[in-house]
Amino acid sequence: MASCLNDAQNNLLLDMKDKCGRFTMDTIASCAFGIEPKSITDEKPVFAQKADNFFSLSPYKLAQFIVMFMFPKLFNALGLKADTADVDFFRDVVEKTIRSRQQNNRQRGDFLDLMLNARETTTNDDEENLSTKSANHVLTNHTVLAQCIMFLIAGYDTSASTLAFAWPRMSKSNNNFERRYKNW
Repeated sequence: MASCLNDAQNNLLLDMKDKCGRFTMDTIASCAFGIEPKSITDEKPVFAQKADNFFSLSPYKLAQFIVMFMFPKLFNALGLKADTADVDFFRDVVEKTIRSRQQNNRQRGDFLDLMLNARETTTNDDEENLSTKSANHVLTNHTVLAQCIMFLIAGYDTSASTLAFAWPRMSKSNNNFERRYKNW
């Protein structure tokens, strides 16, 4: 945030979407994955860039997604693959984090821990209730990864855009900010 203050004091334009996106990415990475990517302080933050790439929509990507969702059999028959470079990055992050936590027996109390604990509980329940067939759902690493990426998708762009929209408007009037802060 010190860089924001320096830029503002030098009357430089601030890219609020970028600044809020970096803040949001650090928050989500900490709450969901239990890591500290330091997107705010890094000049070229890898974590935030991968998320931006994931959300960027080129005409080719748009056509690919339309075919993938509307005509999945055609998508598979043509041998097309979704752009996986960014998904691979997040999969690697989640898999490394899971391995690290299992090896070091470490917990942070974040979203990933909740998913891993739910997986263990589900597995134990399955072993106890094998004869009842009531518990068919087991959380695999693939499911945990999908949920973590969903957490990222649901929170990143929406939160960054909302913050980028609200921050300048709230900062224009200190009285407004004080009133909203007290009502929070």
